[in-house]
Amino acid sequence: MQQRVALARAIARRPEMLIMDEPFAAVDAQPRADLEDLVRDPHRNRGISTVFVTHDIDESVYLGRHIGWSWWCPSAAIGRWRGSRRR
Repeated sequence: MQQRVALARAIARRPEMLIMDEPFAAVDAQPRADLEDLVRDPHRNRGISTVFVTHDIDESVYLGRHIGWSWWCPSAAIGRWRGSRRR
């Protein structure tokens, strides 16, 4: 519930971009799926860009249109993927 409130507060300010660092790390599976859908909504319906940091590959594929990743050195991007699905 706290994650939903925090997300609602951030969206209410009508930002151009949301930056989220592991926002669902401490959330169980079903609430996590619901929150992932809430994160996708601002981008689709309000034009808010979102930078989302995660260690979960499935989560990044579900949420992302452009995905970048690095290996052990965080400053060195070693890969990039652009999703082909329409959002």
